[in-house]
Amino acid sequence: MTDNRKSLDLTLYDAVQTTRPLIRNIVAAVDATLKGTGVTVGVRAVLEVLFAADNASLPEVTKHLNLTRQFAHRMLGEAADAGFVERKPSPTRKGLMFIA
Repeated sequence: MTDNRKSLDLTLYDAVQTTRPLIRNIVAAVDATLKGTGVTVGVRAVLEVLFAADNASLPEVTKHLNLTRQFAHRMLGEAADAGFVERKPSPTRKGLMFIA
């Protein structure tokens, strides 16, 4: 590893370490506002994408939120099971679209 690369890696690590408490506090604050709604922070993030896009496929949600496919699928499934979104066949590809 070059010295420049090592320095960049350490700088990025320091940035993550510095911002981690802030991110945890933001997530806790959002979670507190959702208490009693049946919506988790993850489901809320997915719903925000669906409302902004009008509808989206699993790959689109995954790409937009930079999530793993499995996590996005689970959040979309929770949203659909709770009645927040509707599953529809995608007109352009195999699979489902999610309509908010």
